Amino acid sequence: PVASVVLLIACRSQPPQEGIFGLIIEDLNGEQMALTQMRQHKASVLIFLSPECPLSENYTMQVTEYTNRYKGDDIIFYNVFPGRFYSREEIASFTNEFRLDNPTLLDPDYLLTKYVNATITPEAFLLDESGAILYSGAIDNWAIVLGQQRREATTFYLVDAIRNHLDGEPIETASAKAVGCFIE
Repeated sequence: PVASVVLLIACRSQPPQEGIFGLIIEDLNGEQMALTQMRQHKASVLIFLSPECPLSENYTMQVTEYTNRYKGDDIIFYNVFPGRFYSREEIASFTNEFRLDNPTLLDPDYLLTKYVNATITPEAFLLDESGAILYSGAIDNWAIVLGQQRREATTFYLVDAIRNHLDGEPIETASAKAVGCFIE
C-alpha cells in the first residue's frame, strides 16, 4: 500500500518549474516544440480553436488579419487545438480551409489549456516574453452570447491589449468573458 501511494505521487501531473516555457507541445506536423521559443518575441498570442465551433470559424479572418498586422511588431500567434476530439487531418483541413498560416499546436492532454485556464473556443491569451498572461478572454465583443452577435464588434479586447503592451502601457482590460464552445 505504501508503494502505491508513492507511485501515485510520482506520477501526478505537476506544472513545469519553468512555467509555460517548460511545456513541450506537438505541432501540426508532429514535431515536439518547446515553448521556450516564445521568449524570443515581444509577445505571444494563443488562440484556442475547435474545428466544430461556429465561432471559431467566424473568428479565423480576424486571427489571420491580426497575425499579419502584428508580425512586424514581433508578436507571434499560435492556433491551439485542445483535446483528442479531432484528428490531425481534421485540424489540418480546418487550418487550410480558413488559411490559418500561423503555427498550430495540438494539446491532446490539455497541458497548455490547463496552464492558461482556457475554457472556451475561441479564446485568446496574450503573454509577454516572460510568459506572464497579460490578457485572457474574448477576441472582441462581436459575440454577445452563443447564437447572438452584434452587426459588428465595437470593442477589440485583444487588439487593445496588444497595443497597450507595445506602447509600454498597462493593459486596460486584462480579461473579458469569452463566448463560444466549451472545451471538453
